[in-house]
Amino acid sequence: MRLRANVMYVFVPQVFRAVLGLSVLPVTTMVLEASDFGVFAIYTVISNLFSGLVVSGLMYSISHELLKRKLEGKKKVITSLLVFSFCFSSLLVAVLYAFSHFLINIFDYELPGSALYSWVLVVSIFLVPVWIIASSIITVESRFPVFAVVSIAETVTSVGVTIFTLFVLGLGRDALFYGALTSAVTSFVGAIFFLRRWICYELDKHFMKAHLLVCLRSLPSSIVEKVRNPFQNLLFAKYVGTSFVGVFNHSQQYMNMTRMMVKAVTNALWKPALVEARDGGDFHFVLSCWSCMYFFLTILGVFFATVGRDVIGVLTNYKMVDAHWLAAVWMVVLLVENTGRAEVATIYDRGLVSASEIMLLISFGISLFLMAILIPSIGVAGSVIATLISPLAHRFMLIFYIRKLCNWRFREKRAIFGGLIVFASLGVSLQIDPTLLVSSLLFAFFLVLTFVVFRGEIFWGIRTLLPAHTGWLVSNK
Repeated sequence: MRLRANVMYVFVPQVFRAVLGLSVLPVTTMVLEASDFGVFAIYTVISNLFSGLVVSGLMYSISHELLKRKLEGKKKVITSLLVFSFCFSSLLVAVLYAFSHFLINIFDYELPGSALYSWVLVVSIFLVPVWIIASSIITVESRFPVFAVVSIAETVTSVGVTIFTLFVLGLGRDALFYGALTSAVTSFVGAIFFLRRWICYELDKHFMKAHLLVCLRSLPSSIVEKVRNPFQNLLFAKYVGTSFVGVFNHSQQYMNMTRMMVKAVTNALWKPALVEARDGGDFHFVLSCWSCMYFFLTILGVFFATVGRDVIGVLTNYKMVDAHWLAAVWMVVLLVENTGRAEVATIYDRGLVSASEIMLLISFGISLFLMAILIPSIGVAGSVIATLISPLAHRFMLIFYIRKLCNWRFREKRAIFGGLIVFASLGVSLQIDPTLLVSSLLFAFFLVLTFVVFRGEIFWGIRTLLPAHTGWLVSNK
C-alpha cells in the first residue's frame, strides 16, 4: 500500500502539471507564435543544462551517505550539498558569461533576447539545483507528500503569473520568462522550507571531497547528455528556423511530461529493484510494474500518431500541428529508454556505477555526433534518427555488460512490440492523411490491438500490485 501511495504522490502532481499546461495552450497560442516558444525553449534547455551539471552524481552520493547516517550526520551532508551547489552554480555562471561570445561565434547564431532572459537564466541556474537536491532527499527519505505539495504550488503559480503577465500586462514573449522565474522561485522556497530542519552551520569536508569525486566522475556523461538539447536546438535555429524550434520543443513537451510521469514510477520502484538485485531474484515485482508502463507508453504513442494531429491542432490554434508525429516517435524513444531497469539495478547494487556512466557517455556521444552530421543535411529527420539510436546503443551495451555479471535473459519483448505498434499506426496515419473520424477509428483499432498484445502483462501487473503482493516492500525499508 505504501508503494502505491508514494507513486500517486509523485504521479498525480505530474499529471496535474501536464493537464494544466495543456489547458492554457489554446489561450497562450492566441497571442504567441511558434517562434516565441522556440526562443523560450532555447533558453530553457540552456538553463536545464547548467542546472543538471550542478547536480551530477547527486543521487548516488545521497543514496550511499544519507541512509546510513543519523540526524546530525544528515544535517552536515545536506548543508554540504547546498554549499557545493552554490559554489558550482557560481562557477558555471562565470564560465557562461566568459564564453558566451565564443559560443555565438561557433554556431554563427545569436539568440534574440533581452536582459530579462539572461537574468532568468542566471537565477534558474542557482535556484533549480536546490529543488533537485530537495526532491532527491524526498525520494530517499520517502517524504513524497511534500513533493506533491511543492510541485502543485509551483505549477499553479507559474501558470498564473504567465497568464497574468501575458493578458493583463501585455508583455508578450516575456510572459513565458516571468512564468519560468516564478517556477524557479516557488520550487526554491518549497525546497528551503522542507530542508530547514536539516540545515546547520557545519560542513562535512570528507563528504564534500567524496561527492566532488563522484561529481567529476559523472560530469562527462552529464555534459554529453545535458548538452544534447541546447546543441540540437541551436542547430535547428540555424538550419531550420526558430519557428520549427517551437514546434519541435512543443512535441518534446509531451515527451517530457510523459517522462516525468514515468519517473514517478521509476523513483518508487528504485528501492524495490535494488532489493531484488541484492536478493538475486528474477525482478518479478519490478518487471510486472514496468509491463504496465510499456502498455501506457504504447497507448500514448498510438494516440499521438492517430488523433494527435487534431488534438494538438486545437490546443495550439493549428500553429504546431506537425508536433503530433514527433510526439509519437518520442513515445517509442521512452519505451526503449525504460528497458533494462533490472540490469541497471544490478549494476548499481554491485557498485559498478562507473561502468553505467561510461555506457551513458558513449550512447550520448553517438547521439551528438549523428546530430552534428545529420541535422545540417536532412533537418528534423536527422534529429529523430540520432535520438532513437542513442537509447538503442545504451541498451545493447547493457546487454553485453550484464552477461558478464550474471545469467541474463531478455525480459522486455513487449516494449519492442509496443514500439512496432506505434510505428505501424504512425505509418498508416501519415500515408492516408485521415479525417478526424478515420483517425478515431484508427486509434480504436490500434488500441484494441495493443490490449490484445499486452493483456497478459496487464493482468500480471494488476495482480502484483495488489496489497498481498506489495506488503513485503513495507518490511524492506
